[in-house]
Amino acid sequence: MEVTLTSAKNLRGVITVPGDKSISHRSLILASLAHGRSRIANFSFSKDCFSTMNSLRSLGVEMEIDAEKVIHLT
Repeated sequence: MEVTLTSAKNLRGVITVPGDKSISHRSLILASLAHGRSRIANFSFSKDCFSTMNSLRSLGVEMEIDAEKVIHLT
């Protein structure tokens, strides 16, 4: 069987996928170790990710969540 695929013309759009828990944990940890400011978008706001946030805060990491649910670490 032979199948020929052709590309679509003028295909545009935006897809927002749910945040991944494993990547969310790692992004918090790496951002807390980085120098300067970090911004994490599309974060998975699960209970265990909140636990990671609280653990890092107890270690002195400053972070806040803005109205668009983007996490800013300083």
